[in-house]
Amino acid sequence: MKARKYTVNDGFFSGDGEDVYYWAGFLAADGCIASRGPYIQVNLAAADEEHMRLLANAVEFSGPVGHGCTSGHHYCRLSITSNRMVHDLANRFRVTPRKSLTLQWPSGLSGAAYPHFLRGYFDGNGTCGFNPKSRRVFVGIAGSYPFLSGASGLLENAAGVRCCVYRASVGKGWNIILAGSKAVAVLRFLYDSAGTALARKASVLHDFLEFYDNNNWKKKTAYLWALS
Repeated sequence: MKARKYTVNDGFFSGDGEDVYYWAGFLAADGCIASRGPYIQVNLAAADEEHMRLLANAVEFSGPVGHGCTSGHHYCRLSITSNRMVHDLANRFRVTPRKSLTLQWPSGLSGAAYPHFLRGYFDGNGTCGFNPKSRRVFVGIAGSYPFLSGASGLLENAAGVRCCVYRASVGKGWNIILAGSKAVAVLRFLYDSAGTALARKASVLHDFLEFYDNNNWKKKTAYLWALS
């Protein structure tokens, strides 16, 4: 077998802890897993390069973060070759190749793991915002039907939020869509006391929740935002 050029903590996804669960969820959303190689690849917008570096540091990857541009869109890329990582992502977290429409919910994790796992996924495949005209907060999570069915069960059992899984209006995917107090409850469940999160999203959400708690959302119409 050809020696790898760069080193990585191959056993990272065999362990436990917030970082492990968060990054597994993030890769479930934004990672590309290839059984041949085997390798893990992640492409993010250039604006999120710092988040990519957090991932590289977490798994102790010694290689560089690459850069590219397609159709005027600048991006950063991380490619990691690791048989054990690919194995652990598939067996512990159900993150497999060609997962967009087939991703399964990981059923064997400890209860404490799921908020971090789902936050990682939400940072990759979630959207949220506030419309001052309707004064409604909204949250959306995109994915496969099996994965979102598991996520809806978690949100009901752990956060007290009942939700349904809907067929996406475009494409073959599915969505969870929540608004109002349900959306706020989900954001609190995912981001209250979060250690690892996408900084640009978490910062706005923390500001919004403080804004919401002070009832400013009922008094002002200037707070308009949307994150994906």
